Amino acid sequence: MNTKETKKAELEAPKWNDATTLLDPENGYWKMLEIGDLIEFQRTYLGKNVYNHWVVYIGNLEVIEARPQKNLLKKLAKSDWIKKISLQEATDNSRWRINHFLDEMYPPFEKQEIRKRAEEQLDPKTRTFPCYELTTSNCEHFCHLVRNGKSVSIQVEEKKLLHEVGKEILSEVGELLGTLVINELPFW
Repeated sequence: MNTKETKKAELEAPKWNDATTLLDPENGYWKMLEIGDLIEFQRTYLGKNVYNHWVVYIGNLEVIEARPQKNLLKKLAKSDWIKKISLQEATDNSRWRINHFLDEMYPPFEKQEIRKRAEEQLDPKTRTFPCYELTTSNCEHFCHLVRNGKSVSIQVEEKKLLHEVGKEILSEVGELLGTLVINELPFW
């Protein structure tokens, strides 16, 4: 394995990389990116990971992303929520990693096909991806759909699972507390 292949293999490991390592002009990992790579960024608030943002690399230091529309008129028009932006803008000083976890189950399309599929979504006339919706059509769904043909979001599934487990725990605690309270009430 040559040096570039070794560095690419390290890059695809599931570890998180510091934001500065991606765009460093001399030694940046951007040189290793290939068309169709999915890049996952950790978005934080007060030092805690809040969510992960996903983009598709299309070459020339550009990515395509799906993100919620902030402008109400554009949101109602269902436009401008899939965008081509610079890799630098996407980075937003966030930790990052290349993430191709679906590739083992669903082989990716060829690089140029991934790029074509992503670029087709930029035009509202050819767009087939539904309007942005956090739980059913977010940035992660978009990226996996254009790379692997499957609309999947692991972070949504994890949150749903945590929600269900939390509801179950609260239900059990509520039942237990209810039993304790009823058993402690004086009988008259």
